[in-house]
Amino acid sequence: MDSRPPETDAPAEAVPPAAAAAAKGDVEITRPRNDKRGYRRVVLPNDLECLLVSDPDTDKAAASMNVSVGYFCDPEGLEGLAHFLEHMLFYASEKYPIEDSYSKYITEHGGSTNAFTTCEHTNFFFDVNHDCLNDALDRFAQFFIKPLLSADATLREIKAVDSENQKNLLSDPWRMNQLQNHISLESHPYHKFGTGNWDTLEVKPKEKGLDTRLELIKFYDSHYSANLMQLVVYGKESLDNLQTLVENKFCGVRNTGRERFSFPGHPCSSEHLQVLVKAVPIKQGHTLRILWPITPNIRHYKEGPCKYVSHLIGHEGEGSLFYVLKKLGWAMSLEAGEGDWSYEFSFFSVVIKLTDVGHEHMEDIVGLLFRYITLLQTSGTPKWIFDELQTICETGFHYRDKSPPIHYVANISSNMQIYPPEDWLIASSVPSKFSPDAIQGILNELTPDNVRIFWESKKFEGQTNLTEPWYGTSYSVEAVPPSIIQKWVEKAPVEDLHMPKPNIFLPSDLSLKNAEEKASFPCMLRKTLFSRVWYKPDTMFFTPKAYIKMDFHCPLSRSSPESSVLTDVFTRLLMDYLNDYAYDAQVAGLYYGVRPNDTGFQITMVGYNDKMRTLLETVIGKIAEFEVKADRFSVIKETITKEYENFKFRQPYQQAFYYCSLILEEQTWAWDEELAAVSQIEASDLEKFLPHLLGKTFIESYFAGNMEPGAVKGVMQHVEDILFNAPVSLCKALPSSQHLTKRIVKLERGLRYYYPALCLNHQDENSCLLHYIQDPANLDARVEAFLTMFEGTLYQMPDTEFKSNVNALIDMKLEKYKNIREESAFFWGEISEGTLKFDRKEVEVAALRDLKKEELIEFFNNHVKVNAPQKKILSIQVYGGLHSLEYEKIVHDEPQPNSYQITDIFNFRRSRPLYGSYKGARETTTYAPAEPSSDGAVAAAPSAAAAAEGDAEITRPRNDKRGYRRVVLPNALECLLVSDPDTDKAAASMNVSVGYFCDPERLPGLAHFLEHMLFYASEKYPMEDDYSKYIAEHGGSTNAFTSRERTNFFFDVNSSCLDDALDRFAQFFIKPLISSDATLREINAVDSENKKNLLSDPWRMNQLQKHFCSGSHPYHKFSTGNRDTLLRVLTTFKLSLKINSPMSGILEGNILVKAVPIKEGHTLRILWPITPNIQHYKEGPCKYVSHLVGHEGEGSLFCVLKYLGWAMSLEAWEGDWSYEFSFFNVVIRLTDVGHEHVEDIIGLLFRYISLLQTSGTPKWIFDELLAICETGFHYRDKSPPIHYVVNISSNMQIFPPEDWLIASSVPSKFSPDAIQSILNDLTPDNVRIFWESKKFEGQTNLTEPWYGTSYSVEAVPPSIIQKWVDRAPTEDLHMPKPNIFIPSDLSLKNIKEKGSFPCMLRKTLFSRVWYKPDTMFFTPKAYVKMDFHCPLSRSSPESTVLTDMFTRLIMDYLNDFAYDAQVAGLYYTVRPNDIGFQITMVGYNDKMRTLLDTVIRKIAEFEVKFDRFAVIKETIMKDYKNFKFRQPYEQAFYYCSLILEEQTWAWDEKLAAVSHIEASDLQNFLPHLLGKTFIECYFAGNMEPSEAKDVMQHVEDTLFNAPISFCKALPPSQHLTKRIVKLERGLRYFYPALCLNHQDEKNSSLLHYIQIHQDDLKQNVLLQLFTLVAKQPAFHQLRSVEQLGYITVLTQRNNSGVWGLQFIIQSTVKDPSNLDDRVEAFLNMFEGTLYQMPDEEFKSNVNALVDMKLEKYKNIREESAFFWKEISEGTLKFDRKEAEVAALRDLNKEELIEFFNNHVKDNAPQKKILSIQVYGGLHSSEYGKIVHDESQPHSYQITDIFSFRRSRPLYGSFKGGVGQMKL
Repeated sequence: MDSRPPETDAPAEAVPPAAAAAAKGDVEITRPRNDKRGYRRVVLPNDLECLLVSDPDTDKAAASMNVSVGYFCDPEGLEGLAHFLEHMLFYASEKYPIEDSYSKYITEHGGSTNAFTTCEHTNFFFDVNHDCLNDALDRFAQFFIKPLLSADATLREIKAVDSENQKNLLSDPWRMNQLQNHISLESHPYHKFGTGNWDTLEVKPKEKGLDTRLELIKFYDSHYSANLMQLVVYGKESLDNLQTLVENKFCGVRNTGRERFSFPGHPCSSEHLQVLVKAVPIKQGHTLRILWPITPNIRHYKEGPCKYVSHLIGHEGEGSLFYVLKKLGWAMSLEAGEGDWSYEFSFFSVVIKLTDVGHEHMEDIVGLLFRYITLLQTSGTPKWIFDELQTICETGFHYRDKSPPIHYVANISSNMQIYPPEDWLIASSVPSKFSPDAIQGILNELTPDNVRIFWESKKFEGQTNLTEPWYGTSYSVEAVPPSIIQKWVEKAPVEDLHMPKPNIFLPSDLSLKNAEEKASFPCMLRKTLFSRVWYKPDTMFFTPKAYIKMDFHCPLSRSSPESSVLTDVFTRLLMDYLNDYAYDAQVAGLYYGVRPNDTGFQITMVGYNDKMRTLLETVIGKIAEFEVKADRFSVIKETITKEYENFKFRQPYQQAFYYCSLILEEQTWAWDEELAAVSQIEASDLEKFLPHLLGKTFIESYFAGNMEPGAVKGVMQHVEDILFNAPVSLCKALPSSQHLTKRIVKLERGLRYYYPALCLNHQDENSCLLHYIQDPANLDARVEAFLTMFEGTLYQMPDTEFKSNVNALIDMKLEKYKNIREESAFFWGEISEGTLKFDRKEVEVAALRDLKKEELIEFFNNHVKVNAPQKKILSIQVYGGLHSLEYEKIVHDEPQPNSYQITDIFNFRRSRPLYGSYKGARETTTYAPAEPSSDGAVAAAPSAAAAAEGDAEITRPRNDKRGYRRVVLPNALECLLVSDPDTDKAAASMNVSVGYFCDPERLPGLAHFLEHMLFYASEKYPMEDDYSKYIAEHGGSTNAFTSRERTNFFFDVNSSCLDDALDRFAQFFIKPLISSDATLREINAVDSENKKNLLSDPWRMNQLQKHFCSGSHPYHKFSTGNRDTLLRVLTTFKLSLKINSPMSGILEGNILVKAVPIKEGHTLRILWPITPNIQHYKEGPCKYVSHLVGHEGEGSLFCVLKYLGWAMSLEAWEGDWSYEFSFFNVVIRLTDVGHEHVEDIIGLLFRYISLLQTSGTPKWIFDELLAICETGFHYRDKSPPIHYVVNISSNMQIFPPEDWLIASSVPSKFSPDAIQSILNDLTPDNVRIFWESKKFEGQTNLTEPWYGTSYSVEAVPPSIIQKWVDRAPTEDLHMPKPNIFIPSDLSLKNIKEKGSFPCMLRKTLFSRVWYKPDTMFFTPKAYVKMDFHCPLSRSSPESTVLTDMFTRLIMDYLNDFAYDAQVAGLYYTVRPNDIGFQITMVGYNDKMRTLLDTVIRKIAEFEVKFDRFAVIKETIMKDYKNFKFRQPYEQAFYYCSLILEEQTWAWDEKLAAVSHIEASDLQNFLPHLLGKTFIECYFAGNMEPSEAKDVMQHVEDTLFNAPISFCKALPPSQHLTKRIVKLERGLRYFYPALCLNHQDEKNSSLLHYIQIHQDDLKQNVLLQLFTLVAKQPAFHQLRSVEQLGYITVLTQRNNSGVWGLQFIIQSTVKDPSNLDDRVEAFLNMFEGTLYQMPDEEFKSNVNALVDMKLEKYKNIREESAFFWKEISEGTLKFDRKEAEVAALRDLNKEELIEFFNNHVKDNAPQKKILSIQVYGGLHSSEYGKIVHDESQPHSYQITDIFSFRRSRPLYGSFKGGVGQMKL
């Protein structure tokens, strides 16, 4: 029920000669040509006038009673009484005395009912299922026969009227309408307040001694008379039956003979004209309302003069008033027409929404309006305009869509008060008589001396002096005489105002198409890569109309508030650009809209099909040629800004709907975020955004109505040609995997979520509750109370009532569509949501027919009733001004049990799982074309989800013999099976598309914590750690990792154990036991892992980069978690899918962040947000750009920076990325000098980028990259299965099946545009610069919260960067040259020698050559190792440093030339080792000789370049200075090596040495270093023996035999050997050390080393078997149970053939001495486990170790590493594996126990322990204690490492041992 909103005209047009004048009986009613309904006018004996409408096809019956009484009739002092009476009539009647009986009947029988009160009439109406008309009419008639206006209902309904008024108090339309009423004659009823409120209906009447109810009864008795009523009844029955029905029901309505209310003429006297009223609205914005009192149009409705004038003044085409105002940037909209009217008076209104600039030009606007009116007044009244209007109106009338009966009857009954019977249907909609005089008469009334101007703006606040009494509107009034307006006319700008041109959109062909398809449902007519077309011919309505929907799916459109706003701006600009031309289409009945939606934007078109294609092609053309016009952009931006600013003035119930959507719907953004976004965007942002928005587009379209299939296909082909196939086009095909879906948050059963919010406009006193089931709190309780009450009603419902309700619902579902819009809306809903259940109605009706009452009760019990087990409640509580105190209370109160207060919507939304979307489901909607397009081509969309089940053709390397099969399980789990008959290891990886992006806001690290927890146990395998134990005992390993958008679990295991391993692994994802007792322990493990990273610069700087992004974006999150974040709330983490996010939501752009790292050094990180490479992985634009920017060859940026002495290294790559966002990174490690030239470096970088941007994209570079990548893919080394499966499972989340192996490794399509697009992203206005240096200590003012990084932030506008570019030094930057190292010969050598082991091929004084041909891998690759034995290299800290410096300089000198070798897949290093230095080379053998010759020549010709020496020295110094920042467990390793290994030097000694070294020292050192050299080398792979010999001969000739050479032969006696300290049996040595960075490092560490034996086959396998057996129990006990620390490892140690066992633990929980005790305690506990081990378990462990040892090498590197180790250590046991397997097979359990008893157990007689104890900051006091305490018996504290090392005997070396390596 409502008192009609003031801006809404009555359903009809106005008040003509009284209808009562018509004679009784039937009349010829003018009707549309296609209207088959029957009509009959009947006047009952009581003079009640009726129209009966018989429609045999209707599903709904309806009726409307119009009473010619409105609020004009309200008694003085009882304002709102007519409206109040409208409310009261619904309550009850004498015949139906039960309250609400009428409304209940209507609702239960598929109907609806309402009423409205206007100035001169009150209209009551309802509809109901067609077979219920009799009973419904009987109840309805009682309104007018004998209503019960009961006393007990009176007060309640006064409150309802007051509540309705409260709702309107802050509504500008209501306020401004009442203000117009207020400025009128007080004696005229127009002046009245029509709604009524508590004051007018209760307070004031009481003050006057009036009884409102009695006054109401009097009013009813006086005014509700049959002769003042008009009734329309619409039913399925015949007219005769309807007449009988009406006569029976309504003859009892009283006729009091009262005459119709009359009132004096116009409400405005002269004092109310020539006025300018300035009013203050509620909302932002400026509105100008210009009104004139005119002769009511109703008096000339046949001539329609107002229609004619409104058409001209309100026109929006070229030359119109609005066109001019828009062009000037002054107006947002203009409407003209007859406003408030009755038969006695009327107003002509022009309403103009002004821009801010327009507000300042109000006088000019009014002047232009009057100038245009003068033009119309003096130009005559062209008949062609009338004829055009008549044609449009006649066509509209005769082809009017059938409307719902309830609307139809309300409209006609209102007309019956006004028009003669013959015009009840047509009313004033079709002007039929051309009357220039009538038109001129209206125009002549639009004069300055007759005008009322209402000017609304918030800018008038504080400038007004009056207040309207009913709504409180502030206003002021000024006189505006005609002379003033004439001045405005004269000073207004001269513009070309003229009459409109003929309308080209008038339909000329209204014929019906002969569509052959007569389907009831839409069919898919066409499908291509770019679009999908659904088609439904008109089989019901037979009108010359069509309906088109086109959804442009653009994933970027909703990715952030910024992109959402930009999409909105784009669509509004499109509509704005189209308006001048397409306005005529709207006038002619062809309606269109372009607006944003959930997946992009949408074009809608509905109306006459004749000119629809013309209009559609124009819209598409505008999209294709779109350009941003700055002036119109600013107007649209202003419009949108005001809309967002006015959001807070929405009604509380509207705010509740908004919050509900925000909570439940993925990718919706807060209004204030969008307001902030729109306030910052500029035209250039839209210009940049559009290529990204449209760069991935798919069009889902629907064509329905009077169109043939061929025409539809033609339209869509044209659309594709314009948007996608044009030579230059923004639109590109959208891969099917990237289609946006609208997904909904899944609430948890049994929980009541509630979101309390203060009403955004605190002036609004209303509160609101939205109680959604998947004090407002008081209202919430009332809802629950109602459900409790209703429970009994439902249980006691009679079967007949249940059946009646079912039938009512069936009737509602089977209701026919009224018109093409209604039908299309249903089918489009199915298409757009992806459900495609076109027969939904029929299926649901069938289900309804089978429904039983018990099932409804069960549904209620499960889902709806209070405390229902599956009930999911979301309560949105919006607190208005009256309830603000209650709001404060509820937000601070503790939630009730099973209640959860939502405090942060976005955190909540991210934390919850989402319902799956129907879009893309295999059974319904799949975007990958499965059938040929119209041109016969089959398009394959790159989407993993799009592939059909079964095998996919997977691209694989040419030499890959493995079998692959894709399988999709019935539960939609996608699998790849890899069969490798040659494998020794089985492996599996499960990738879950959930990462830390999904962490709830209050639980950072939850995804990572869940990854940990799944390893514990499962329902099927409840023993804790069963899975890990099984894997470890069967030769395998297992791990997992959590990244941004995925968590990956993986393992490998001996091949024979896959079945059992997989069964355990599967339980992670079926029924894990996330036990409460394990929870706290594993939180501690996560915390320990985090503590390990706290002082790690990579972790710190990565988090700092993430910190500089939108706090609402998941990229901002802290991913690891720690004890603090995970102990806030212990809860179950439900898997949730990722939040597609976009770059624009992440960035804080154009900033320079200065950060203080932990370590010494300077690093410059320059980042740009870019289009993720994954979106163009076939084109590989990032690979191309990274190759150029990161190039290190001559002419490259790095080459220039290096020679300037500014950079140590440069890397360029795509960094952090997801499908929605990515960063391009350039990371430069700076020298100290470079740190002082950062601005120059950045300038050079942008200069080089500019060079790339303007130099085109040479295809030869792409071809070179393609050749390199293709070769790399097809000759890829076989990797361990565990790595392989992890890589592929991760790829499966991203790539389509055919590319799961190749992924993005091979760019296959050259796309200059994609490359240029990346380059164009690398601009100064898009950059983030992170500059790290210890020099910034003390200069920063901010701290990153998770890692404590100190930093500061500065803005770096593009103008500053341009200055850096301009002043940077001029250097020869240019593109790289062609790569000479790309292999051209990939043939395999025909090698005769097929030995399984290396052989010594050659031996001289200078070298020894080992050779192993490729007999396993058959790839065109080789492997070369060259150890340069130089005894001087390790003789002192100084020589160690100088050797290091020499090798680094060699690499530095080589880089310009040899960088290309690395790029081409030929890798090399020169680095120091234990006995001198080493050259390693691996890769394609084709150009290997060229590279090796170059390296050797560089050594031979080496000279020290002073500038490069300084850079290398600086680098090494920083490396040593940063040693102290190593992790405590790494420091423990260092101390262990320092203690055990001869000729190793302390880091601080080497630091001291390097600080004193100069270039001359190195120059002097080199002859000594190389003066005694022996080269031990190994050649393997695709090389012939003769080639290996030739290479070594050339090496010797160059280094040793040249006329001048540093190198001289090394005498055999001087060969270095690496020897190991031998510990004493029965002693425990311990070395306590304070952590080098103990001030900041909290972790302590223990390395518990048990030295056992020198290399011996039997002892080796015993140690290895014991390690295998004990490894997992140690991990479980020490890490999982005792929670000592994240890093807890038991492993074997091999120091140059001396074997031992070591435990490594890093901990904040216990100090190292305590950790040592825990290790011994574990060994005591494990003793029993070992003794009691069953024989079958022992045998199983032996077999597992055998399998591990017999595992084949995967590639040439792996094989060569094994053999080279045997060579370099001098053991030469090339058959070690076979020999150890044989020893293992002979082993028994007793021997293992004996080994344990002798070497490992507590107090074992041969046990030798070295305990390295590194004390962190938390345990520094314990350190002080242990170093001063007396040692325990059999313990020895090492206080001086070098003294200890010298005092101990050494193991002999295998190098030089008899029969082994004697030289």
